[in-house]
Amino acid sequence: MATRFSPDMGYLDRFLRMIAGLILIYVGFITPQLVGNAMINLLPGLLGILNLASALTAFCPLYSPANIRTR
Repeated sequence: MATRFSPDMGYLDRFLRMIAGLILIYVGFITPQLVGNAMINLLPGLLGILNLASALTAFCPLYSPANIRTR
């Protein structure tokens, strides 16, 4: 049984999340004119930050309740 905050993401999962996070941060914060609405721009930016944080920590809080491990 894994501990509460043990790493549960493999290298490929972390890499893909890092790329997706950087793209979402770029769309949400760097080029806000792509979407047009300031409040809607906040969503991809925040999702990008969450993806990047989970990639850097190798822990996904949604994987634990579902008992998923890609590591």
